[in-house]
Amino acid sequence: MAEVKLTRKGDQVLATDTKGEQFPVDIVWLRPATGIGKEISLLTENNRSIVIDSMNRLDQLSQKIAQDELKKNYIIPEIKRIINTRIYLGNRYFEVETDRGDFKFVLKNPYTAIRKSGDGLMIRDVMGNIYAIADISQLDKKSRIELDRIL
Repeated sequence: MAEVKLTRKGDQVLATDTKGEQFPVDIVWLRPATGIGKEISLLTENNRSIVIDSMNRLDQLSQKIAQDELKKNYIIPEIKRIINTRIYLGNRYFEVETDRGDFKFVLKNPYTAIRKSGDGLMIRDVMGNIYAIADISQLDKKSRIELDRIL
């Protein structure tokens, strides 16, 4: 297990180290563009950073607190349906329905902008926005056809 435990006091998250010292922290992904779901960093008020290489290293309550904070800090729309895709001059254009509404976005290079994440995908558009597909097999048939067309 990690050498810290997380607790919540109101809206503030506190970390307790092995010495029993408690201090407020902000929880962020260590590499938000490429490492979502991997390492996290606990940032303190005095610019100290504690890196945790896996959520599994935290006890269950600390994991729940970290997951809740990360969901608040990183808004990642989950794609529920792919309405349309097209390729024009090498760019991939998406029109999607997500849990946060409908979006249109563009990818330049699917080989660097789309990353496998468990049974799903993480997609980063040309503006740096990140979208998720939790499980490709849960997409409807038309959505899977649209996705296959642009990959």
